[in-house]
Amino acid sequence: YKKYLSFGEKRLSFTGDEVIHLYKDYYAAAEAEYKEGNIHEAIITLQSVPPDHPDFGKAAEFLAFIYLNDLKDNEQSLYYYNRAIEVLNDELSVISYYNMGQAYYNIAEKLFYTDPGKAEDNYKNAISAFNVIREKKNRLSANRRKNVYLNTLFYLSVSYQKLYYMTNQKEYFSLAAKLFQFFCLLFLF
Repeated sequence: YKKYLSFGEKRLSFTGDEVIHLYKDYYAAAEAEYKEGNIHEAIITLQSVPPDHPDFGKAAEFLAFIYLNDLKDNEQSLYYYNRAIEVLNDELSVISYYNMGQAYYNIAEKLFYTDPGKAEDNYKNAISAFNVIREKKNRLSANRRKNVYLNTLFYLSVSYQKLYYMTNQKEYFSLAAKLFQFFCLLFLF
C-alpha cells in the first residue's frame, strides 16, 4: 500500500502496469432490489453481469438461489449453480452445494414414477452435492451447521433409499440405513 499512498507526491498515476479497473456493482444493486421484494428486477440486473466481470460467479450463484427458493425452478437453479461453479470452483459457498442437492433431489422426486432413469441420475447428483456438505461442514456458520448437516444426512439417506427401490442394490440400502442411524443420533443430541 505504501507504493500507492505516497503522501510526498502531489500526483499519482494509475495507468500502464498500475492501471486500476473500476467495475459497476451489479451485485449490490441486485441485492438491494431483492431485499425490496423486486425479484424480477434483481434477476434482470444479475443476468446483465458480463462474463468477464469479477462478480459474474457471485451473480450466477445469487441467480441460482433466487430460482430455487423464490421461483421454485430447479432446472434454472442448477443451470446457474453450474455456471457459478465454472467460475468460482472452491469459492462457491458450501450452502450452495446444499441448495444444488435440494434442486437435484426435487427433480428426482418429480421423475421417480415417470422417468426412473433420469430420477436415478438426479438422485446420484443430489448425493454428490450433499457429500460436499459432509466434507466441508466446518465451513458452515456455527449457527447453521447442525441444521444444515442434519438435513443433509436426511436427504442423503432418503436418496440412497430411493436408489435402492429403483435398483435393488443392497449397498444403497446399507448406506441409507447407516446415514439414517447417524441422523437419528445427531438429532437426539
